[in-house]
Amino acid sequence: MKERTIAASLETYKEKARETIRNIDRERMQLEFERKKVEQQIRKAAQDGDRSSAEIHAKCLVRIKDNIKRLSVSKAQILSLQMNMQLAKSFEVVGGIISKSAAIMASLNKNVNNKEMQQQLAKFSREMQNLQIRQSYMEDSLDSAIRIDNESSQASKEVDMVMSEFDLLQKQKLLDIDSYMAECAQWVPGSGDVNTVSNK
Repeated sequence: MKERTIAASLETYKEKARETIRNIDRERMQLEFERKKVEQQIRKAAQDGDRSSAEIHAKCLVRIKDNIKRLSVSKAQILSLQMNMQLAKSFEVVGGIISKSAAIMASLNKNVNNKEMQQQLAKFSREMQNLQIRQSYMEDSLDSAIRIDNESSQASKEVDMVMSEFDLLQKQKLLDIDSYMAECAQWVPGSGDVNTVSNK
């Protein structure tokens, strides 16, 4: 009965892990959509010369990027936990096969510790509970003061980058206009070719 309980518990934990990963992927897609939308708002504010609005949007962008990173870390941790549970299940299956032979089991009892396996499963259960995605956001309260400063600094960098790109585009347009005007000036009446024709 213990072996069946262990296998059932592992399957339950694995299903919870898969469900959590699906939720993470879904939330990350929503954040990526929001990120693109905010980036467009920053570019528009930069084009309008409204730096204050651009910085407000940039702070929002920094928070979105931080949350995306947190989701990636949480997903990696849960995937690692899944691998550990799969490994534990493999050991449990092997243990079940071996237990069918009383003679072999008698010789292995000195090395196999069922209590240790139960403790390992309990540890997996605690880790699964601690890895709930909402708990990761609780860390925000521990470093909120530092994050505000970082957001302002990163937001300023985001705006500077967008403004620089916009300035380069504007300069390129001016260069293209100057080049076009210079080329047109070569064909105005009074050029050398026109004088040659009039002399004839």
